[in-house]
Amino acid sequence: MKGMVMVNVPVLPVYRHPESGSERVDELLYGMWGQLFGETCGEYVHLCTGYGYEGWCRRDGLKYGEWDICRAWCSSRAFIHSRFADIHQMPRISSPIILTLPKGSLITVCEEEQDGWQQVELLDRRIGYVRSCGLGPVCAGKRDCYWQNNGIMLPEKEEAALRESLVRTAKMYLGTPYRWGGKSPEGIDCSGLCSLVYWIHGIVIFRDSRICPEYAVRKISMSQMAPGDLLYFPGHMAMYIGDQQYIHSSNTCGGVVISSMDPQSENYFPLLEGKLIAAGSVFLHQEA
Repeated sequence: MKGMVMVNVPVLPVYRHPESGSERVDELLYGMWGQLFGETCGEYVHLCTGYGYEGWCRRDGLKYGEWDICRAWCSSRAFIHSRFADIHQMPRISSPIILTLPKGSLITVCEEEQDGWQQVELLDRRIGYVRSCGLGPVCAGKRDCYWQNNGIMLPEKEEAALRESLVRTAKMYLGTPYRWGGKSPEGIDCSGLCSLVYWIHGIVIFRDSRICPEYAVRKISMSQMAPGDLLYFPGHMAMYIGDQQYIHSSNTCGGVVISSMDPQSENYFPLLEGKLIAAGSVFLHQEA
């Protein structure tokens, strides 16, 4: 079994091995896509996600189709921008709920917004309605997605706006519980937080807590760090938000928190003292 697939459930766990009780290494959200390798094991299929991460997931959470079909479905897509968004049968708050989707899910928009509601189409072709305030554009500034090892070169004002948006989006996850392999408001891990925030802005970075040369992040010096850049520690990563502070999902802290690199700060996180391996950025003019 090979071909393109799209996620047809709100959250689809991705496992290291095709068996019950295996380690959860990632989560795919509704509307994300991948490609099957052809291997199957019972109810599990082996796939590569749209951002190049491999694992096993249950086949009943996937919709199968050719690349042209997947691309056509994505042509008018939008991200779920609120923490969760209800898809209603009709454009009114009292209407029955068809599906509830987490932040970061992809959905196809059909018609112009009307009275604060947006008509959307689900993967099973059902039509529903979502509050317009819960949606956001796929790429900030209506740019094309930045994939794999393509870095970003933007005018100063546009770069500043993108950095601000990255930090603002990350802060929306404050208080989210820590979940190993998680990537939704129900629970998220350190690399899940950083990679999903970038994904929401149309930028693909590696899912794990290291700089991978096939992706957009490049090592920079500490003096070059600016809000939205990334910090890498042994088995951990975070997003720098300025003023020696960073946001991260920490198992020790129980979830997403803001910590400081300043030992005099009340939110200083001593467990990471002296353990910073590298700082990274997707912005090309910063490359060391």
